[in-house]
Amino acid sequence: MRNFVRLIVLVVLLLPGVPGIARAQGPEPFALTQEMGRGAVQRAEWQTNGSLILVDTARGAWLYTSSLADAGFLPDARLARFSPDGALLAGVDPDNRIILWDANTLTKTGTLLGHAAYVRALEWSPDGCHLASLDRTGAIRVWDVAAAGDPLGLALEGADTLAWSKAGSYLAALDEATGHLEVWTINGTPVTSWGRPDYVSSYGYEMLWRDDSQLMWITNGEVTEGELWDSVTHTITPFDYLGYAQGFSPDGSTLITGSRAIEVDSGKQLFRVSDLSPSAISWSPNGRYIAFGTWTYVVDSSTEVRIVVESTGETLYTFPFEHTIESLHWSSDGTQLLVVDTESQLEVLQFPSPASQPRSEAHTTIGETAVWRDDGRLIAAADTLTGAFLWDAATGQRLGSRLEQGQPASQIAWQPGGTLLATAGGDGWDSLNNNVTIWEPDSEAPSWRDRVRAFAHLELITELAWSPDGRTLASAERRQYLHLWQPDTPDLIQIIDLWTDKLDPNIMMITPLDAIRWDRDSRQLLVLYSHRTGGTATQLIDVAGEPMLTVRGPASYDSTFAWTPDNRFIWGTWNHGYGCGGAPPIIRDITFGGEGIPYDPQAPLRLSGLKEQVAGGALNPDGTLLLGWDISGRGLLWDTATQAVQFSLDGVDDAAWAPDGSLLVVYGTDGVIRLLDPATGEVVQALARHFHDMRDRISGNPQVIWGADSQRFAVLDGGALFVYTRAG
Repeated sequence: MRNFVRLIVLVVLLLPGVPGIARAQGPEPFALTQEMGRGAVQRAEWQTNGSLILVDTARGAWLYTSSLADAGFLPDARLARFSPDGALLAGVDPDNRIILWDANTLTKTGTLLGHAAYVRALEWSPDGCHLASLDRTGAIRVWDVAAAGDPLGLALEGADTLAWSKAGSYLAALDEATGHLEVWTINGTPVTSWGRPDYVSSYGYEMLWRDDSQLMWITNGEVTEGELWDSVTHTITPFDYLGYAQGFSPDGSTLITGSRAIEVDSGKQLFRVSDLSPSAISWSPNGRYIAFGTWTYVVDSSTEVRIVVESTGETLYTFPFEHTIESLHWSSDGTQLLVVDTESQLEVLQFPSPASQPRSEAHTTIGETAVWRDDGRLIAAADTLTGAFLWDAATGQRLGSRLEQGQPASQIAWQPGGTLLATAGGDGWDSLNNNVTIWEPDSEAPSWRDRVRAFAHLELITELAWSPDGRTLASAERRQYLHLWQPDTPDLIQIIDLWTDKLDPNIMMITPLDAIRWDRDSRQLLVLYSHRTGGTATQLIDVAGEPMLTVRGPASYDSTFAWTPDNRFIWGTWNHGYGCGGAPPIIRDITFGGEGIPYDPQAPLRLSGLKEQVAGGALNPDGTLLLGWDISGRGLLWDTATQAVQFSLDGVDDAAWAPDGSLLVVYGTDGVIRLLDPATGEVVQALARHFHDMRDRISGNPQVIWGADSQRFAVLDGGALFVYTRAG
């Protein structure tokens, strides 16, 4: 790490926002030992004078010069934002306090108190006089930065984002999931409440201010539509067939939507940029130029940034890129354009004479999933874009070049008790590069690449699973085939045709394979089918012979599974398939059952007590305990043998168990990850980092990766990897 990067120490103090969980006494069992990566870019912006670039990440605020040289780091500045004049920088610390810094000296100048829950949005008013913040409860606070006193209090339950009108006369809040929108004046007077309670788009909603009085409410879908609301006349003007990226010109006269330019008042199309699929749009400050960034879903395809003339759509410059463009940011003088791609790589384009192009890979995401080798030395982290990296868990060093450069790694799996690493590719769209590659990493990089084996699959690879004894690797294709490979006979691959061998005639030919699970003896595999239109089942297969039976259990959709120590397969499920355009049923109980569970006249068993729709569940490794939680964040831990509730929790967003079942990891709705004693429900340790609200994450949900001995774990979050080791 560079000398300005300081490690953030671990504290055990229980943060507010999760009532009902007591804190255990005693020393902290784990210590933070390594941090890898600077964190994925959540948002980037230029300082007004163009001298600094601010990058907001899961690890805090990073500051760079226009040449992308390091200029500073504020670890306690989540959601960092420059004030409009560039003099101040505001951010949120781990205790959800709003901190103000001098943007040039990085010294603290003030603290704003007003939130008890996880803060998820922070926005300056255009004149820099007010600062608005939003927490996960929907509480909104608006501070007069210069004046002392209490903030103005507003609220919109479920809100994700805030947006000021162009002159700061109005503040809007939006729930991106439901489309509920509220607008207030600067004094807090309600102006409008908007939305369609009878229709919720599965693609979500956006809002975009045209000027200081008109706001566009956008419904994303197969056909994206917009409605332009006028705060003065209270009229609504519909806009049909919008693109997937939008942007008003600085004067509000023109709307760029997708590749089209539309005159807002007349609705007339001014021009269309040909051969362009925009993922990001940005107008130059003077409104004379438009920058487009494109997207791609094909791994070996390319993207571009194209700069066109505002009046004609004529292309001036085209810059090639490898990945989808996430966002574009002009400097205030319009001479530089910062580009952020989906890998969180940064590049500064010089305009109008593009000679020098500073580039940084400092924020390149470590991956979307990670696995720890059994010996605790190596961690493999992979993403679905370009492959996998290996990291030394003791030193934090990346080992060698990326595995499968330019190829996706949708699945990764270490051999239990061994040294082999399996990666699975496939882009998920065109069924390209559907290969399983077996790597043999050692301490002599890059010799891994000299000892690899690969075998192809016809379709997307759903899952990789090593048998517990490490002797067999199973890989499942999306539709039909199960592949079995053994290191002892590397040139032989056993293929089971599941269409031919299936026992349940109700399993439809189109039903996809969702997952596979080995039993504890490494002799049987469960193949899990799931399809929302029907044909769900779980099939048990003897890997040495024919399929054995079909388990009348759940689909893998909305379910959790475990093999018990006596080799019984048990499961809990809380939802059922539903067709296109349908809605999930309101289910408040978890159905519990499994192969080998004695007959019960009231079977299937019901684990009851949650008050609202079940959101998730997690069985411990031996299947004796199940944690379930509902959409309000209330969690219950049941004894699966008696169906008795052991304890309750509040503020649960997700959960995971240690391999030996000794600790339960709970992802809190306040953004904090906690380790609980499952016998008592007491908090053993809280990770005092600002892990992001799960609904706002760019690089996927946070993931806790345990070592096989349960003595160490890593947290993959926001494009960075944090390693913790048990003290002593």
